[in-house]
Amino acid sequence: MSDAEEPEIDRLSRKLAAEISSRGADHFDYQLIVRDLEGVHQPILDAIGKATGPEKGYPHILALTVAISKGTWESIRFLCFEQPKNGWHREFVYSVPPLARTLLDSLFNIIFMFDNPSVNVHWFLLGGWADQNKARKRFKRRYGTDFDWKTWLDCFAASIKQTEDQLVEVTKAERQSPERPLMGYWPNPGQMSKKHNTIQDAARAAFLEHISDWFYKHLSGDSHLSLTGLLNRGGYRLPLAAGVDPEELYRQTRSNFILTALTIYVALLSEVSKELGLVVELARLREVWKKLVVWPDAADLHRVRYEALLR
Repeated sequence: MSDAEEPEIDRLSRKLAAEISSRGADHFDYQLIVRDLEGVHQPILDAIGKATGPEKGYPHILALTVAISKGTWESIRFLCFEQPKNGWHREFVYSVPPLARTLLDSLFNIIFMFDNPSVNVHWFLLGGWADQNKARKRFKRRYGTDFDWKTWLDCFAASIKQTEDQLVEVTKAERQSPERPLMGYWPNPGQMSKKHNTIQDAARAAFLEHISDWFYKHLSGDSHLSLTGLLNRGGYRLPLAAGVDPEELYRQTRSNFILTALTIYVALLSEVSKELGLVVELARLREVWKKLVVWPDAADLHRVRYEALLR
């Protein structure tokens, strides 16, 4: 095939591969940061256990968010394992983006709650209480006359009562609408970033819009397997353009996926540590960001928010 007949994507991929090779770009070793993070998680959980807030469920939802996020991050590390053991497959790496999306959902939630805790923490908890009531009504409608389901339905009712006793103070007016919160449904991340949602802190509003544009949209596509998501997570299975080394593509993809997740996880820990005023943990996280900013996406978030937030 002559140069004139060569597909444009092949010509450009050869050029790009040559440029990358000439720059001698090194792959960032995220393990340098993993070690720094080892001691951050538990002190944050300890501080949350002593925290008080506008709702009795406040420390519980914070603790669960941090604990589950840590487990999610550790799952991502396993999926991107550097020295595979028996039973590990390279394809596991391509399951990372939906888990990163989970971390990002949690980051949105806590930023939004911290903006106006006296209102938004209650909103979050009340939305969960309403979801429980809707689910119980659905099951009761279908299985309410089935004796085999009686104990199960009773347990469901008891769990809702436990939510009321231990997590959220439900007002008399709110009890009149048990399946549709008077405050409306808790917004999803895309809705949080919209200007019509009232956010008191302009910096938070701008940041939510920023991470919606640069993180949430593409991670949503990866999770929902839109066309871009299919290509991002499965493009390696398609014929590759000339100049693309399959091994290099795998290493770059793995690096992109895990560093995106790591950046979001460090951002979440930073938000919680700042809200709780944890001086030691904030100092440690500042050092983590100094190493992480060699990754362009992390440098972007650090510039937009965390450089000033962690001072």
